[in-house]
Amino acid sequence: LLGFHHILIKSTRPRDTIEWYGATFGGTPGMFKDTISIYAIRYGDMYLFVQTSLRPVASTKGRSIDHLGWQFTDFDAIIKKLKEQGTKFLVEPTKSGDHRLAFIESPGGAKIEIVRAGAH
Repeated sequence: LLGFHHILIKSTRPRDTIEWYGATFGGTPGMFKDTISIYAIRYGDMYLFVQTSLRPVASTKGRSIDHLGWQFTDFDAIIKKLKEQGTKFLVEPTKSGDHRLAFIESPGGAKIEIVRAGAH
């Protein structure tokens, strides 16, 4: 694939991590190119790789890559789904100009922005 290819995150429980991302954000889960060590979810032309970590993983908050982001057209529906899942909100849903956004933390500690650009 040309362009941005993947994001790699580490997890002490990669299978559970892949299941959470799949259940929360969709995508096509599986192993990358039939490898036995890299779980992956494909989102269009981009992959999210999840690799096993033998040690607990620190939060991404405040790191060189602070967060991941997903954009949704139905902001209210994804916020409702996240709350029903018991997802930890770092920043509750709010407006910023013509955008609506929230920040959550994945079970593995990744900070994730949920955004609806140009929301009313």
